[in-house]
Amino acid sequence: MINVQFSALRGVEYTDPQRYMQHVGRWLCLREAENSYILGSLPAIVAQAALPTGHQSRLFAVQDGDHVLAAAILYPNGCLVLTWATPEMKQALAQTMVRSGCKITSVFGPGHVSWYFSRLWAQYTGQDFAFDRTERVYQLARPTYPLPPTGRLELATTTDRALLTRWLTAFTHEAHYENTAVANVCESLLTQRQLYLWKDPAPVAMAAWVSPTPHGGCINFVYTPAAQRRQGHASAVVSALAHRMLNQGSRFCFIMTDPTDQRTNGLYQRLGARTLCELLRCLIVPAAAPILPPPPPRAAPATPPAPALWRGTWH
Repeated sequence: MINVQFSALRGVEYTDPQRYMQHVGRWLCLREAENSYILGSLPAIVAQAALPTGHQSRLFAVQDGDHVLAAAILYPNGCLVLTWATPEMKQALAQTMVRSGCKITSVFGPGHVSWYFSRLWAQYTGQDFAFDRTERVYQLARPTYPLPPTGRLELATTTDRALLTRWLTAFTHEAHYENTAVANVCESLLTQRQLYLWKDPAPVAMAAWVSPTPHGGCINFVYTPAAQRRQGHASAVVSALAHRMLNQGSRFCFIMTDPTDQRTNGLYQRLGARTLCELLRCLIVPAAAPILPPPPPRAAPATPPAPALWRGTWH
């Protein structure tokens, strides 16, 4: 007779961001491009944990014993970012988060994972969920676009703040990131020296190097003003920034796009980027009140009979 014992999956919440980055971070690096959003935000979460603020991200993992099988971060704005996970892992994570009293407003992760978890969360909490948007993840390890003979890549500085604010505002509008605090984003990118301009000779395009991971980083905020488009400036700034990242030690660059934007996807494919996966964002929304049929009209109350008159004599 052979006895086989299966270990039960369990959801774990980490209260020490440094421990989470050390233990879970190693597992996240196995699928670095797919998990680049989480990996890129971990250093900031660790740094923020030392500040006296009540707005901290909550860190979760699904484990079998000490082995990490899936991970998730719930950001202060209610956005939950998930890694790949099986249905059993998602169920263990959802149950743990329900018991922890988590409040989720959106779910972002690999398509099937995000959809299944959102449906599960809606069932557990008596809410609804709805599709929001998809994002395609590209990996660029060897840019194939030849840089034009004129033009140069330069790090943006505070003297460019007014121009960058206008461009970032236009970018967030076109990318449907309406709730973005543009001034804060601009200040952060400038302070951390992450925003670059392509000049020919005046600025004609921009791109940012964000979310650094152990072996790469993400190229984001790629924008060319309307009057300068279709002249190769976007290709030039992305290719030049990718070359700089690779020359400074990165193994690859990550780029996220809207899968329905054929022009942008064609641009990155011509640069040599290859599709890795697609991510899905779902919104968690309060359950709609059921639409009930109107009640039937009330019948007029019947006229009560007149009280009977007692006839008789008093004794």
